[in-house]
Amino acid sequence: MFNLFYTLKFIYKNKKIYSKTHGSKIVLVELFNYKASIISNGIFANELAKIKKAKIVGYEPNFLNFKRKIKNLINKINIFSCHNLYKSFGLNSIVLPKKILRNVDSEKIFRNTIKKIKSKRDILKIKIKSTLIGDLIYDSFLRENRHATIDIKSKLFHRYLKNSIDLFLYWDNYFNINNVVGVVLSHSVYLTAIPVRIATRNKISVYNAGFSSVYRLTKNKPLKFSYFNEYPKYFKKIKFSSQQKILNIAKKNMKLRLSGKKDLLYNKGQSLKERVYLRKRVKLKSEKNIILIAAHDFTDAPHVHGKMIFNDFYDWIDFLGKKSQQLKKYHWYIKLHPADYEENLNYVKVFLDKYPNLKLLPKNTNHNNLLSKGIICVLTTYGSIAHEYPFFDVPVINAGENPHSGYNFSITPNNFKKYQYLINNIDKIKQSKKNIKQIYEFYAMYQLVDYNIFEELKFSEKKLNNYYIFNYYQKKFNNFKINKIRKKYYNFIKSKDRRLIKFVN
Repeated sequence: MFNLFYTLKFIYKNKKIYSKTHGSKIVLVELFNYKASIISNGIFANELAKIKKAKIVGYEPNFLNFKRKIKNLINKINIFSCHNLYKSFGLNSIVLPKKILRNVDSEKIFRNTIKKIKSKRDILKIKIKSTLIGDLIYDSFLRENRHATIDIKSKLFHRYLKNSIDLFLYWDNYFNINNVVGVVLSHSVYLTAIPVRIATRNKISVYNAGFSSVYRLTKNKPLKFSYFNEYPKYFKKIKFSSQQKILNIAKKNMKLRLSGKKDLLYNKGQSLKERVYLRKRVKLKSEKNIILIAAHDFTDAPHVHGKMIFNDFYDWIDFLGKKSQQLKKYHWYIKLHPADYEENLNYVKVFLDKYPNLKLLPKNTNHNNLLSKGIICVLTTYGSIAHEYPFFDVPVINAGENPHSGYNFSITPNNFKKYQYLINNIDKIKQSKKNIKQIYEFYAMYQLVDYNIFEELKFSEKKLNNYYIFNYYQKKFNNFKINKIRKKYYNFIKSKDRRLIKFVN
């Protein structure tokens, strides 16, 4: 009853502020079902529609399976559905992608694409109508099918590729016959991002928006979580007093993590029991020659940050497994990511059987013990460990674009040849504590500067994706505060900035 009451009040308040939009131009807003983002995206879409003089149309990014189709029918009468919540912000209509049966163009593109795929690397090169979508297909296939890698000859992959082409052609046709002038969406990865690639190709304004951040996406920069080399440049734009403030917060939070407590960066769902933290009091030793492989969730968007040296996490671990057999003077330990540990354990067993020198650490192995035994290097693709172990003079080598690539406290080779050279000469790599200030700056730019309309709630899932947020919004957000948010979004849209930073705009 409380949920119904809060929701009805929320919808009523929105309808008083936002009337149904009209016009021939269209701003598409993804119907992303996260309650805090429904609020921010609804406000943002209205500001974008105001600037573009357009109507707002909600959309589902992917084809609906049978279960989703039934759910969509229920959503039409369900007051709690995200469709109805978005409608309260003035949506004109809703678009649901539909597959065209016996699509001749799709069949032709599929045949031509299959001919070109001789290796997994070729999947990443897939373009349709000069639009790169290979990385989206690759990551979506892994995630939806829970596969660690891709068999390019499998019928499952061929069916998935065909479906991806069908989805692309639907959206390409939609943009061709409709006057779309803006897109607001939730993610820039997976097949969800196909409208991004088409829109940016057509020079349409695209924004990856949510309650905690807003990014402008372009043809040259279509990913939200990438281009981290820009961090130092953006940091310099922040006024000095704010720089010092966020650096002090970063230092405080890093100390919390290193003392075994939660900080902002790891307050997004992982408990202390799930992640064992570093502790600064550890004295380092180096006689045991340990190499730590900080593995990732095998199915979780390998290309979220852009290019990788390897095709996926599977190929990366396979390469390191081969190296463990060649470089036997080292002890090679794998630490699985605590999230989805059991599932990833099934994937990694293949390598443990294939490469006897690879040893799997228990789930809750303490980093204190690892450091005290003498780790000489940590290997990751883009993990947070790349800004943790440098505190202890332990070098970290990344295997692809990563959040730390704008700084030199960890090592990011730009090709396989350089990566292999580093692995072959791993005992010659040195790490200096002179980069500690860079780590604080990275942390600040990664975590502390994005404009977040619910900043005081931090990352509380129970509050941000619950009906609680509707009641909170109505109690805390008066017209003055809402107008302030609208102005912030309006000014950002009118600017040419890529990222909405609270200290700049």
